[in-house]
This record gives sequence, structure tokens and C-alpha cells, in this order.
Amino acid sequence: MIDPVQKRRLRRPVIWVQAGLVLFLLLGAVLLGYETIALGDTSVHAPITYYIRCSFAVAKPATYLGAIVMSFILGHWLWSPRRGAKS
Repeated sequence: MIDPVQKRRLRRPVIWVQAGLVLFLLLGAVLLGYETIALGDTSVHAPITYYIRCSFAVAKPATYLGAIVMSFILGHWLWSPRRGAKS
């Protein structure tokens, strides 16, 4: 049986944010590994950047908008303000 102190610790959002960040960075490492393998062996795997180039050729404004939105979201998520800092 879980005591109330442990129950409160599981509800702390800091733990979930850190776990999400670890998963996000792990996914990034896996995707970079795939990109490296795909660029080294062009006959079997298509690199991820191939799909970005295709979307840029088809719809330049949508690709720019997508890159700006993703940069904004990642920038605010990864570089949040320090605790206790006055804004």
C-alpha cells in the first residue's frame, strides 16, 4: 500500500517534465542515429531530411511556418524560466 507522502511525490509535475524531457532527448538520439545510417547507406533507407526537402519543394510557406512553430514550441519548452526569477 502506498502512503500519502509517496502518493504526493508521484503527482509532482517536475518528475513528469523530466521524464518527458528524457524521452524527447532519447527519441532525438534515435532519430539522429537513423539519419546517420540512412545517409551512409542511400540504397536502403531514405533519410529524414529527404521528407523535409520534399515538403519544401511542394509548399514553401507551410514548411517555413512549420519550422517556425516547432522552433517556438521547443524553445519555450526546453528553456523555461528559472524558479524564483521575477519576470
